[in-house]
Amino acid sequence: TREIQASLRNNAATLEALNASDRQLRQAQDQRTYLAHVQGRILQELQRTSPQGKDDLGDLLRHGDRLTEQAEALQRLVDADEVGAETENRLNEVADLMTTWARTLGLEHADTAEEVRISPTLLNVVLRTPAGRLPLTRIGSAKNWIGYHLVAHLALHTYLHRHNRPVPGFLMLDQPTQAFFPEEVHDAVTVEDADWEAVRAYFSLISQAVEQNEGALQVIVCDHVNLRDDWFQQAVVENWRGGVALIPTDWISAES
Repeated sequence: TREIQASLRNNAATLEALNASDRQLRQAQDQRTYLAHVQGRILQELQRTSPQGKDDLGDLLRHGDRLTEQAEALQRLVDADEVGAETENRLNEVADLMTTWARTLGLEHADTAEEVRISPTLLNVVLRTPAGRLPLTRIGSAKNWIGYHLVAHLALHTYLHRHNRPVPGFLMLDQPTQAFFPEEVHDAVTVEDADWEAVRAYFSLISQAVEQNEGALQVIVCDHVNLRDDWFQQAVVENWRGGVALIPTDWISAES
């Protein structure tokens, strides 16, 4: 009897081991079947979405290159737009100075213009008026041309100084008042019908701009004008009259 019981226990243990092994085999089989199913679905989806042909990878790479080029072109457009907007913002600050100074000089259309500014496309001064844009080429008289160019130069140098830009603060002007005097004048004091108030306003503006830039802007002017105002006389470095000139007369004599 004991032998039979021991044999039954052995048989039961063996059966349990066989059942456990069978369960593991079924689980492994089910897992392989599931993996095969998933792989099949993935392969089916890839075949459905991938370009047809024997050089599918090459087609994908070329398509990626085209998309990259398009993205770069769009980025350049965005960058160009940002540059244009930033340029306008900076020119707006210059325009504020130009508008104020043009009205100070009493230049034509300055009082009625909404704004006096520099056009980056025309590379010239333009006025924005209620009737539309008015370029400098449509404004007459040498007085206005010189005046608008003067305020443009002074405004640009003032802006560059304010923003610490690496541009030399140096401006050379040759006879900015030539529009007020005859061409052959040797001493502007002898000209009776000159617009002395306008002349004084031009030089006064130059003096104010130099002071406003606190020594960062040097303006050298060669002109026949010799105003008696103290601020003007303090700025005179050389008075080339009575045989005194930029080129000494003895140099000329020695050459001849």
